[in-house]
Amino acid sequence: MEKIGLVPYSDTQMIRLRDDKKILTFTLINGHNVVGQVLWFDSSSYHVSTDQGELTVLKHAVLHYKVH
Repeated sequence: MEKIGLVPYSDTQMIRLRDDKKILTFTLINGHNVVGQVLWFDSSSYHVSTDQGELTVLKHAVLHYKVH
C-alpha cells in the first residue's frame, strides 16, 4: 500500500512529460494509437490534446505509451 503524501513514480514522470509539453503516443488495447500532449491526468485517465481535438483516455485502456 502506498503511503499518504508520496507521489508514485509514474505520476512524477507524467507530470514532467506534461510540463515539458512532450508528444506521446498511447497504444490502446484495441490496437489504436492516440498521439498528442497530455493536458491533465488523474488516477483513472489522461486528457490529451490531439491534432483532431481533445480526448480523454482511460488508463485501463492503455497498453503503453511512447515519448517522442
